Amino acid sequence: MRQEVEYTTSDEDDNGVLQLAETVLCLKGYGYGVEGENPQPPNNKILIPIQDYKVNRNGVFNVPILIDEPTDASELVITDVVNTSGSTFEYTFTENFTYLTLQAQVRATSLDVWGTPTTFSGLTSPQSRIVSLGGSFQTRIFAYNEATGNVIYSNIFDYSL
Repeated sequence: MRQEVEYTTSDEDDNGVLQLAETVLCLKGYGYGVEGENPQPPNNKILIPIQDYKVNRNGVFNVPILIDEPTDASELVITDVVNTSGSTFEYTFTENFTYLTLQAQVRATSLDVWGTPTTFSGLTSPQSRIVSLGGSFQTRIFAYNEATGNVIYSNIFDYSL
């Protein structure tokens, strides 16, 4: 957006002379859809026009760049949790990625804070763990996907007596 000031004075030479011209860079360049259509990003992925900009050496200049990031389609889904005996529970789950460790957390249904993670002894479904909470609880499992660098959390499974 460009702003300019035009002063009207008694001196005819001043009339029509634009002064204090200013360009606001945050509004310049890529329109983010405000032009009434679905624009395509530029091929160079830089979302402002390429030109020389005057910047203050002690100031900050932000260059908006579009970064192509892959999406992570990894899934880890608890399908069932069954009490096999006493405080031992068997977790049945599905996954679509490989991992080196698989961990589980539990919390009382009335709390927001998850307990300390427990590492399962194996990697394939089903896996068992001891849950020391009596009554109803919530649980989830998670694993680190080395291919994408993300920790993948499962759905939160509600177990109730």
